[in-house]
Amino acid sequence: MKLSAGLPPRTASQRVFVLLLGVLAVLLPALVAGWQISRPGSEVEYERLREGVAASQAPTSPATLAARVVYDATAGDDVAVGLQSNPGSTLSRARLAMLFATLVIGGLLYLLVSACRGGLTAMFACLAFAGLPAVIEEGHVLRPEPLAAVFALLGSLLLAAFAFMMMLRRGRGTLRRAVLLTGLMLLVGAAFGVSAAALSSASVLLLVPAGVATLAWAVQTWTWVRLLRRQRLHRRLLAPLARRTWPWFGLAALCMASTSSVLFVLSQHGVVKTLPSASAFGLLPPFGVRSVLVVLLMGLGATRLVLESGVHLSARRVHPSLVIVLFVALSLMHHFLSGAGVSALLPACAAAMLVGEGTTMALAMFATLLMLRVHRRQEAA
Repeated sequence: MKLSAGLPPRTASQRVFVLLLGVLAVLLPALVAGWQISRPGSEVEYERLREGVAASQAPTSPATLAARVVYDATAGDDVAVGLQSNPGSTLSRARLAMLFATLVIGGLLYLLVSACRGGLTAMFACLAFAGLPAVIEEGHVLRPEPLAAVFALLGSLLLAAFAFMMMLRRGRGTLRRAVLLTGLMLLVGAAFGVSAAALSSASVLLLVPAGVATLAWAVQTWTWVRLLRRQRLHRRLLAPLARRTWPWFGLAALCMASTSSVLFVLSQHGVVKTLPSASAFGLLPPFGVRSVLVVLLMGLGATRLVLESGVHLSARRVHPSLVIVLFVALSLMHHFLSGAGVSALLPACAAAMLVGEGTTMALAMFATLLMLRVHRRQEAA
């Protein structure tokens, strides 16, 4: 159900207006988090900065990926002196990395949802993400979760692009397409590998490409079985079937190999496991009208996503939106089972996707009811 059905094509001014709305939606989470950047820091944040100083002074010593990439590098070369003379401004300068990471997360969230579900849903998802406690209350906090979220969303976006390419019928047997698919397989595995190295709890998202590949295998196996029941396989039929099947087997093999390689290389360079950061805020807003509305929209969005995914799978198609379904299911399930008292940034991305989907669905239902009411009044007149 699309709100744009039956509407005339957009003019140039309308396209510019929609583009500006999309840009504003992407910027909003970083802007919301930026309001809190001058808040007093906790001792845990200062300890993370000191971890960054130790990692820069001893490159071969064990350290977390966030300590090597984020904590010290963003605060400048004089962070050790700044922590002694002016710790507040030093921490605020280091927190700018979290705002940049939040901006990147907003952009990747918009691109992923826009590619799979449409631009309007993506805009609502970014707005919902900006309104969750993980951004409002903790978007400025120096922590490892944003680094893991960036690479998890990047891997999901690349995986959705892979699924989209598999749905296209053009250039199925070209060498260029095979090289591009192989590159996407490796990049997907590398992105999820970096995410798992940046945060231990993000390793559950390795099941996203595994789940997509498994469902694709099931679809391809069912296709082969049906063909074997109807007729014998011959060379003219075997070649196109093989071209449709090999990328999914390649995704499982190369993605796993790429992830393992990334984790092995990082461990050899002294990167150790990063535990989730503690948090006093949950995934949802405090109980009230806003939290109830968020839960209702999440339920509506989840229902629509599951039903549409079932339709696509019954039609023997692996739609890119299946990536969002698995990302949302794994993130929220892992958080509600073992995420009490830890930062909810990754589950907030998943919840924002559901809220965006639910909002679009609710507006479509409202627009349909309004059009029916107007049509009935016209008939009565």
